[in-house]
Amino acid sequence: MLLYVDEKPAACGAFKKLSDNEAELKRMFALANYRGKGYASTLLLALENWAASLDYKRMLLETGINQPEAVALYKKAGYIVVNNYGPYIGITNSICMEKQLIST
Repeated sequence: MLLYVDEKPAACGAFKKLSDNEAELKRMFALANYRGKGYASTLLLALENWAASLDYKRMLLETGINQPEAVALYKKAGYIVVNNYGPYIGITNSICMEKQLIST
């Protein structure tokens, strides 16, 4: 999914299926000159709503310990830190998070 501002791409993100009721957030990114303006939060909410509309009940994600802005964004959006899952088990610089999705 792309988020445009004044017809210019500003941020992107995606999710992929992990199981019948779980999706994993992938590739969240905002261009530097669009950061701090709420666009990433808007995009994240749109991705969550899309996933919920497809009957996913939980969104998981992985980010890094060296990405405090990303961690802050996800915590502000209601994500909580969980044990590392799947390919991130044992990766000490990974932070895994989850959020329960509400169908709209």
